[in-house]
Amino acid sequence: MARWLAWASLAWMTVEGAVGLTAGLTAGSIALVGGPLSSVVEGLASLIVIWRFTGSRTLSATAEERAQRAVAVSFWLLGPTSLSSRSGTWSASTGRRRPCSGSGSRSAACC
Repeated sequence: MARWLAWASLAWMTVEGAVGLTAGLTAGSIALVGGPLSSVVEGLASLIVIWRFTGSRTLSATAEERAQRAVAVSFWLLGPTSLSSRSGTWSASTGRRRPCSGSGSRSAACC
């Protein structure tokens, strides 16, 4: 069951990452690119779970310990991706940050 859930979440995160990355690059928004980066990290955790529950590792205490440490490290990588999603927008043509539009509200694309 754990392997099936890991495969399902990996498939979901692949679709989520591809759609988000495409939207972020099209809009020129680093905030929209930061979300898919977190999907990559979460996908790594899914791959670790798949590795853990494959073959002779299923009953191995050593494999369990390694998997727990690897998943912990992978989730530490989420910090920088959440910081990147708060960086505002950039112009793909100039490589500079774009100013926020004048509605007064703060959106995910304009922080």
